[in-house]
Amino acid sequence: MTPGRCAARGRAGDGSWFSVVLFGVMAAGFAYASWSDIYGAGEAFLIVSFVLGALCLASLVSALRSGGRGPRN
Repeated sequence: MTPGRCAARGRAGDGSWFSVVLFGVMAAGFAYASWSDIYGAGEAFLIVSFVLGALCLASLVSALRSGGRGPRN
């Protein structure tokens, strides 16, 4: 790979932290929808929030194992 292409991709692990935040915010949103029973589908929203919460935790473990933010190349 050329140096320009590596720099354009960003640092390793940045996508993992984005996934942690994305799945966490979505899980919180669906948990709120479940709590407020929007559209009368609270149980369905609860299942979705648990699945997104599990994805958030898996992404968090992946981000922590990748070493976080390393030095720039």
